[in-house]
Amino acid sequence: MRAFVKVTLLLSVIVSLISCSSSGAVEERQEFWLQKISEFKPVGKTRSELFEWQKTNDIPLNSFPNKGGVILEVIEGDGLVCSKWHILLSIDVDSNDLISNYSVTSAGTCL
Repeated sequence: MRAFVKVTLLLSVIVSLISCSSSGAVEERQEFWLQKISEFKPVGKTRSELFEWQKTNDIPLNSFPNKGGVILEVIEGDGLVCSKWHILLSIDVDSNDLISNYSVTSAGTCL
C-alpha cells in the first residue's frame, strides 16, 4: 500500500510539472517576438523609441510590469495547472537612458 501511495504522489508531482511546462505554442510565440524585436534593433535606442515600436505593433503602452520590461503577449494556458503564459521583453538601460541589453522570455501563471 505504501508503494502505491508513493507512486501516486510521484505521478501527481510529474503531472503538475508537465502541466505547467511551456508548450510548443509558447516557445513558438517567444521565438516570433525575439525575431520581431531583433529586427527593431533596440540596443542603443531610447524608451520613447521602444514606446513607438510598441504602438506600431499593437502592444499596449501600459504593458510595462515595471520599468525594465514589457508584456508582449498573453497566451491562454494549455495545462491543468497554468492559467496563462506571458511573453516578456526585458530591457536593461544604461546611465544615458539608452537600452543596453534585452531578452525575450516566457513566464507561466501557475498554481
